[in-house]
Amino acid sequence: MGTARTRPTAADVARRSGVSTATVSYVLNRTTGQTISPETRAKVLRAADELGYVQHAAAQALARGASRIVVIDRGGIPHGDVAEHATAQLAESLRGRGFTPLLTPWNSGGSTDTLLELARAMAPHAVVTVAPLDPDARAQLSAAGVQAFGTLFPGPLRLDDMIARAAHAQVEFLAQQGHRGVLYMPATDPDLATLSALRGAAVSARASELGLRSQALDPTAIAGPLQRLTDALPSVLSRTGLTAIAAYNDEVAMRVLAALHRLQLPVPERVAVIGVDDLPLAELTVPALTSVRYVPDESLLWQNRAERADALAWLTQPSQPPAPASHSGCPTEPGAPAVPTDRTPLDDPDRSPSEAPHPVPTMCYQIVRRESA
Repeated sequence: MGTARTRPTAADVARRSGVSTATVSYVLNRTTGQTISPETRAKVLRAADELGYVQHAAAQALARGASRIVVIDRGGIPHGDVAEHATAQLAESLRGRGFTPLLTPWNSGGSTDTLLELARAMAPHAVVTVAPLDPDARAQLSAAGVQAFGTLFPGPLRLDDMIARAAHAQVEFLAQQGHRGVLYMPATDPDLATLSALRGAAVSARASELGLRSQALDPTAIAGPLQRLTDALPSVLSRTGLTAIAAYNDEVAMRVLAALHRLQLPVPERVAVIGVDDLPLAELTVPALTSVRYVPDESLLWQNRAERADALAWLTQPSQPPAPASHSGCPTEPGAPAVPTDRTPLDDPDRSPSEAPHPVPTMCYQIVRRESA
């Protein structure tokens, strides 16, 4: 019976690189105030890589006097284009600052208990959540050693507002194409029920503002096999006379296209269809799916490390609020209007400095017009 492989230690790295364990600690913990030659530093890092040495989070925090782990809690939201972009950008920026991002699973029902378990096990320096934590949760995490708190989406630029803006872009585009009414096709996944309802309400509100009729299908009536949606569509379209369908996202829109194909209803001649997210598969459907694409504001993409450092100063200097960023406007392409959200100041006077927001790009949505609308 074989023996289990032991985990490499700092002493193993020291022996492999021919230096003291103290030097290994200085190099791997990036300790300042120590004179270590570039050659020695490279030798230690190479030995650690060859041995597969990974520092224990709590021990690493003890050696440094501070952890370099930042937990990004995605448990309260489903995976989506906007959230994916925001978390990926934040994670890349954290790595550039020498932090290690730890991302929780999407839509896993994030809770204070889960964050507390992570805080006690991983000793993170900071926790970033979708929205600001309530005072009790923040106090519990502070007691567990968390030193800084951030939010993924800043201030009043809420997730529900971003969900609504994409719906506004859909309705405005369909109105420009001459449609006088919109049928909203909701998501049938129970995990998306709240966000789908928000988008449906935004479709209805914007349609009303533009003088368009609107209606939404009941998600429970079309959930399950595609045939249920196929059976429901003819009567709804006939009864309402609606000629355009705005789907919750591209996946829902693709189900609609499949149902319309079964019904032999021509798209877009009889019914136009538009989705959200502009998935890679959108251009492969028949007909190719018109969609709403999220477009980041290039002025906030942190093109250099200096900008990155300013944006994340709250991690190491909790008393310093993040510097506001300028807005260059939403990028556009000929024939593809971009719809911006309202700009949110990053220096919110009502926000505690320890809850400094992570500046995400301005929410711009661009119509990617294909054959379906």
